[in-house]
Amino acid sequence: MTLAVNKKRCILFLIHTIINRNLYKMKNLKEDIKKTKMENKMNKPPYATPGAADEVLDILRRTTPKKIDSKFVSDNNIATSSNAFRIVEFVKWFGIVDANGNVNENIVNKLKLVGEERNKFIEELIRNTYKELFDRINLEEARKDDIINFFISNYGFGHEKSKIASALFLHLCQKYKIPISDDLKKKTYKSASKIKNDLKKVIKKKDKTLENKKDQNNEGILIKCKISTILEPKTKEEADDIINNQLPSLFNSLKLFLPNKQEEEK
Repeated sequence: MTLAVNKKRCILFLIHTIINRNLYKMKNLKEDIKKTKMENKMNKPPYATPGAADEVLDILRRTTPKKIDSKFVSDNNIATSSNAFRIVEFVKWFGIVDANGNVNENIVNKLKLVGEERNKFIEELIRNTYKELFDRINLEEARKDDIINFFISNYGFGHEKSKIASALFLHLCQKYKIPISDDLKKKTYKSASKIKNDLKKVIKKKDKTLENKKDQNNEGILIKCKISTILEPKTKEEADDIINNQLPSLFNSLKLFLPNKQEEEK
């Protein structure tokens, strides 16, 4: 009888110890994030593209940099120089770095975990950093407009910035198995590969139009330019700029080398 009682006490003690240890870890994690965010004075959520956010988290799985700044971001091809600040804000928001970009080793070391344990840790980061959003919105019943309006109302974001911030947040929720409604699962952004494929189609179409431009004798000149290698958009905004501004200017310039009707008549 005494042996059975002692065995039961040992089991209860072990359960109590495990629970306290997990609570202690969660408390330390929250304190680390809170401390770093206070140092950073970061009170607005990031609006990095989902692909770039995934990339920096993946890099931190493999390496432990001393500092993460715009140079680190561009040198590792995570984002272009002009958009590197978005990733810096992203890692600051999650408490991965302090105001000066110095890495919080406690958090980065946990990002090197593998499997379900790593996913659970990142889920805790998401729930802690976006705590206000989780407290105010039931994600399992919410619509996309609810999330966008939250960023507009609470952080003073414009509509476009709110859409990007929402897309990042919802991407993280889906990737790390945080339950959300079916409406929130619909993608509102394009992946980097999709952007590049769309851009290649535009370039191919414009190349073909230029290639087929002949003079009256059907002997004209052929100008075909290989430009897809120098146009490498990493975000939808950059792709839109290339398609709407850079490409038209480039092809208009190339048309100057084509014979016009007045020259043909001479």
